[in-house]
Amino acid sequence: MGQPAKVFGHQTLRDNIALLDHELLRAINARISAAGCAVFAPHPDAAPAPLAIKVDTYVLETDVHFPTDLNLLWDAGRQCVDLLAKYRDQFGYTLPGWRKAKAWRRQLKNSERTVSQLLKHGGTNKEARVKSAVRAYLATGRELSAKVQTSLLELCAQPVATAHWDDLAYFHGRLDKHLDLVDRRLLQEETIPAAEKVFSLFEPHTEWITKGKTRPAVELGHRLLIATCQQQLIHDYDAPIGVAEVDLSLPVTDRLLGRYGPGSLASLSFDQGFSRNADRELLSLSVPVVVMPKRGNKNAAETQREHEKKFVALRRAHRAVEREIHSRGTPRA
Repeated sequence: MGQPAKVFGHQTLRDNIALLDHELLRAINARISAAGCAVFAPHPDAAPAPLAIKVDTYVLETDVHFPTDLNLLWDAGRQCVDLLAKYRDQFGYTLPGWRKAKAWRRQLKNSERTVSQLLKHGGTNKEARVKSAVRAYLATGRELSAKVQTSLLELCAQPVATAHWDDLAYFHGRLDKHLDLVDRRLLQEETIPAAEKVFSLFEPHTEWITKGKTRPAVELGHRLLIATCQQQLIHDYDAPIGVAEVDLSLPVTDRLLGRYGPGSLASLSFDQGFSRNADRELLSLSVPVVVMPKRGNKNAAETQREHEKKFVALRRAHRAVEREIHSRGTPRA
């Protein structure tokens, strides 16, 4: 009789999986991809065929509500109140002045709801009514912020776990930031630069991504890049936060050539989001065929290149990975 299968406890699995870092996961993925290529070889002794790589990104959505500076201010304020009530009740920290924590929460939420409703609807003197409600909302928020700041200082004199201090300081900072953003946008009528905007307090890596699609027009999350071959095996992946697609073609090619060596890539195909003439010309020095459709108007030479038989065939094959992403999720690894 064979040996009984070894059973690992749930906590053991969680503890060990948490030790996996990006470099180790990349190494595991490379081993799996190499084994997959061997499976698809015409016979065991055949040399691996050059890879026809298709590179694309999709949005890995985060579990967040649709963000506005109004509801993010509310998120920050309620988290401050909830944390202080928790520290008082569960950990016994001496934090006077929070007997009416629920009333503070309710007052802040009512102010946020009032402003949101006024912005949605019309009526006479709308602008004046909105600004009056915004001032009331900001007054409540600033009073709450000052109260939280006092409690933060009081926590310094108590045996507070570092995580408790850090959590409260983080949400207090977000509260002050969104008090400033709401003031500037709705009272000072400024246009807030994209770099200053936050789209989630709980998953701060969340990005506002528009990929030119009708539905959905906006996606909240971050890009996940995958590079697949003709057998739909994933040979490379990345989760670039804050990086545009146009800046990703060279790094992914460097990783693939570094892993498989010169001559290992028969072709590379990208969509228009990666298009940059200088990058295409540089990639063409190392890869025989580079499919990178140009955005916008094309001159005669560019039009001719994109109508070549090989270009058209690889462009059609590239759409297969897009269908795979949008119909069943990522291709198999």
